[in-house]
Amino acid sequence: MVSRPSGDGVVRLGLPEDFAAYRLTEKLSEFARSRPGLRLYVRCGKSDRMRRALERGEIDIALFKRDAEETGGIAAWPERLHWVISRRRPVDFRRDPLPLAVFEQGCLYRNRAIHALEMVGRAWHIA
Repeated sequence: MVSRPSGDGVVRLGLPEDFAAYRLTEKLSEFARSRPGLRLYVRCGKSDRMRRALERGEIDIALFKRDAEETGGIAAWPERLHWVISRRRPVDFRRDPLPLAVFEQGCLYRNRAIHALEMVGRAWHIA
């Protein structure tokens, strides 16, 4: 995941919020403990903001989401997106408008969900 830097100092890392909320927190903590002289600065936000921060030199390295046709970066992997609902409060998919729970405007997943619904002529609203 992250290799050992040659010296001490600060590494400024940018992450999407949903990456930071999962197992990455544990991995970053392990990395920081293994390098007591290294200060790890982690900034979380939407991918488009992390990309701009990297381009402006505000962070040293970033993980961010992008469309499949975009190029560049050190590594990339595909993600399969799934429609999910609550087991306790199922949604009637036949009803319009379809309620959505999504991140704020500009989120790649939000844009894909809305685009997919509009491509098939479905009405939706942010629940």
